Amino acid sequence: MGPDPMTHRSHHRARRWFAQVGLSALILLGACEGPVGPKGDPGDPAPVPDTGVPMDAAPDVTFDSAIDTAVDAAPDTAVDAGEIPLEPDGLVGRVTDTASLPVAGGRVVLVLAADVAALAATDIDVSLPPAMAAASTVDEPLEDLLDDAARTYSEATTDADGVYRFTALPDAAVFVVFVPAVADTAHLPGGTFARAAQVRASLVGSRLDMRVSANQSASARYVGSTGCVTCHGRHRTFGTAHSAGLSVPGVRGANQDTSKWPEFDAILGHFGATLNFYDCDGASPGAGRCKISETAPPGPAVISFVAELNLDAAVPPGGVGRYQVTLRNLRNAGAATYDVELSYGGALWRSQLLVNVPGADGRPVRYALPFQYQDRGDDTRTNPEDWVWRDVGSSDWYDHGAGTLRTPATDTSFDAQCAGCHFTGFATEGDATNGFHASAVPNSDGAYDYDRDGRREQINLGCESCHGPGSEHLEAPVRGMAIVSPQLLTPGRALALCGSCHSNPAGTALPLDSDGNMPRPGLRRSELIANHWAGSEVAAADLHPSGDARAHRLQYTDHIRSKKYRNGDVLVTCSECHDPHGRDDQPHDLQFAIRDNAGCTSCHNDPIFNADLSMHVETETGNSHSGADLQCTLCHMPRTVTAGSGVEALLDESPSSAQPVQYFQGDIATHRYRISGLDRASEQPASATQDCAFCHVSFLPNPPI
Repeated sequence: MGPDPMTHRSHHRARRWFAQVGLSALILLGACEGPVGPKGDPGDPAPVPDTGVPMDAAPDVTFDSAIDTAVDAAPDTAVDAGEIPLEPDGLVGRVTDTASLPVAGGRVVLVLAADVAALAATDIDVSLPPAMAAASTVDEPLEDLLDDAARTYSEATTDADGVYRFTALPDAAVFVVFVPAVADTAHLPGGTFARAAQVRASLVGSRLDMRVSANQSASARYVGSTGCVTCHGRHRTFGTAHSAGLSVPGVRGANQDTSKWPEFDAILGHFGATLNFYDCDGASPGAGRCKISETAPPGPAVISFVAELNLDAAVPPGGVGRYQVTLRNLRNAGAATYDVELSYGGALWRSQLLVNVPGADGRPVRYALPFQYQDRGDDTRTNPEDWVWRDVGSSDWYDHGAGTLRTPATDTSFDAQCAGCHFTGFATEGDATNGFHASAVPNSDGAYDYDRDGRREQINLGCESCHGPGSEHLEAPVRGMAIVSPQLLTPGRALALCGSCHSNPAGTALPLDSDGNMPRPGLRRSELIANHWAGSEVAAADLHPSGDARAHRLQYTDHIRSKKYRNGDVLVTCSECHDPHGRDDQPHDLQFAIRDNAGCTSCHNDPIFNADLSMHVETETGNSHSGADLQCTLCHMPRTVTAGSGVEALLDESPSSAQPVQYFQGDIATHRYRISGLDRASEQPASATQDCAFCHVSFLPNPPI
């Protein structure tokens, strides 16, 4: 057979990916795999008060990784690995699931890497309506090819012992993908080797065992993370922002560790102040209709209403009435006072407050008050959205035309708009007349009794948010059964898991299906679109002219349009860069440090990517920029999205005869990994000021267009 067309470089990239990412992630994300050391006797459980634990009295717990603490003995019923006669011109192996049990009747398919790479020639159109988008044949890099009846790939079927056998291999690089039998609903497509292409030389005459993800049935129930801790121990996931999105003000739940963010509760330090909503433009679109300041504005500014932040120090942390907000109308009579029940955010430089406005049926419904606290805000800036306080929905609470306070519409509530992407085991009841009532899975270590049924609930993301409902896993006779392992899914399914909430489809408050259910882990992108989206993947206004994200929650939409998602080398998912179980040593739970470029050069390891990147930059620009502080992300991941306050970037003082212009970057990076280009400098200055314009300031117009 002829020489393998895949490059030596790509072969070693794939091997390094398995060594650095695949194996470690398999251990971390696979359910109950591999032996660990002996587990000591459990200590006495600490009592947890009804509202959680005040910050200054939080229990001294250690958030260890599952790899260190899981009870992980191999099941007695595991199949003996045994010897499998090799095929000198082919490939053999055994397919087992996360319970170490053989998976019979499935197909091991060798998908040509060249075909995957060819998909990228067709752009993914994110403007299509759901029915058309779900029918796309180019947006799921492996499964779209497997669905194409016109394509014929080498495949082998697993026998009763999970063994597969190829007597010959294609003379090309391939992705080794497992597809369960049609009747096998207990397993999901993908497998250990579905994300990095393998050259023929690395496969021929060898044995390649693979592990695949289990799955739950449709009747599986959520049980809460406390049920997971029983075997897997205290988990460092509880120290991620996913676990701390909602909290009782000044209090931490048993599964919440916010020690990484010393300013987490900074908003509470402003209680005692009054927020003035003034110079409101009732005709302006969007949420930012008013300027907000703790200082009364000078005349002739018109204050429409104020928000009085009141603290009753006599009420203990977590007690009703400790934090209250009174909205007081200054244009006409009227005032309303609300107890603050939950803080929303805090880990990523911005916070809001949730209050209860009961529905017509008297049951609780939570709403976010119309202001956002921004840790990095500055009231001296020109744009009010970059101030310490930002208007995020004053028109929901105040009729700017009539000058009166009002009760927000039921479809603007946190329960209707947001809870599904924060709660574990989300469920909703009600309607637009009575209000929508959200709830989460009851959990003894939950942060709050949200639905007031007397039981605390897991109102933040927990284990089952990514691994699926755990009732069948807990009840299974063998460890590792009936639980989704995201790292073993096809790239399309793994990304759809994160993308269900890290996307912002038009007309879709929450990605609920017709029965009010959030997407479960393991579904395909086509299923997510067809069953959970009401409109196109993104509204045109949410993108810059370059196509980069302008609005919050578009990381998924960015990523699927990048070369990382569709190529013939490594199909990158979120977990290749972010540790879903959290990292104490890197921001945003990154697997690698940003400043040393290791997260990029671990794969992009050609000699041209030397330590200071000067060779690569010289190749691309004609100048080595030697001595400059070059980081991959400065050029390839500019911060194009602003969800909080902007971050000061370049101060443009050129020419000296012009008035200086202060540019700002956003606080969320684009995930397309491309350089927007200096031709976009006038319409998207955040990209230009982050990479080139700091030195090449002449590319920016002054004054701005």
